Amino acid sequence: WKILRRSNQRISNLVLDMLAYSKERKPDTQPCPLNDVCKEAAELCHERIKTKHGTLHLDLDPKLPKVQADPQGIHRCLLNLLTNAIDALDEEGGEVTISSQSHGDSNVLIAVEDNGSGIPEEILQRIFDVFFSTKGSQGTGLGLAVTKKIIEEHEGSIEVQSSQEQGTKFSIKLPIGDAADSEQEAADTEE
Repeated sequence: WKILRRSNQRISNLVLDMLAYSKERKPDTQPCPLNDVCKEAAELCHERIKTKHGTLHLDLDPKLPKVQADPQGIHRCLLNLLTNAIDALDEEGGEVTISSQSHGDSNVLIAVEDNGSGIPEEILQRIFDVFFSTKGSQGTGLGLAVTKKIIEEHEGSIEVQSSQEQGTKFSIKLPIGDAADSEQEAADTEE
């Protein structure tokens, strides 16, 4: 059953990535508590990081404002980044950290960082290219391309910093948007 479950998850991820990349779409935005999305994605990766003897840390800003975002889309991005970070750890373990913080009055930052093998400079330039993968038959080459596409559909940006044998850090910057206004409108409507 473990093998069947793992294979089913791979097929599901591939189909979702293909659908997400193939269609231009406007995100279904709503006031989104990003810390909750980060926690859910981390929870889904718990078993995977245990098999690598690694640890997953959460460093989430408790005062992080809600953002106007598509929670499923952001969840998908975080799962892609966390999965890659865990895959980069060696078999003796390592650490992955997901963090959030406010960035000025109009943006938030989410970072996924690992202390794994890092990405060589010549590969770093291509990691967001469609169908580019360093994982051989284990990768589709869609995960990071889909992640970048979803973040850009949110009018955000994604950056990567990496040093070989020291690790990699992906930073997502998202606009807060009118999440606070939408929440106030919803509260006014309920009254």
